[in-house]
Amino acid sequence: MKQIKLIDVVNAVEPLKKLANAQTDNFSALRAVSKLVKKSEEELTFYREEANKISEKHILKDENGNFIKDSENPNMVRVDSEYGKLMQELANTELTDFEEIEIKITDFKDFTLSANELDILDKLVNIVD
Repeated sequence: MKQIKLIDVVNAVEPLKKLANAQTDNFSALRAVSKLVKKSEEELTFYREEANKISEKHILKDENGNFIKDSENPNMVRVDSEYGKLMQELANTELTDFEEIEIKITDFKDFTLSANELDILDKLVNIVD
């Protein structure tokens, strides 16, 4: 069983949805992908909720409760020293209840994935010829 991190699952949600929407006659593969999409979306929800909690607590605010903008990059906000460490810990959380699925990519038709999307999927899906 591969080690799967929370960030791997978060990044895989959109490529998995593309795969789930592809045409196939292999219904067991489609079911496996659909189940993986659902489980991945649950993990994405968890990630977003926890990231929001970290942000609320560790993004610096002024006396009016407004986020303090970075003076060098006004598109960024200032954070305390714990923010990066906590976000990294969240992203690197190991998921022990995720099992890799195996599919034949040739079973899926009428869709395309980029090399980056294939690399992302490779963490959750064993693609065989």
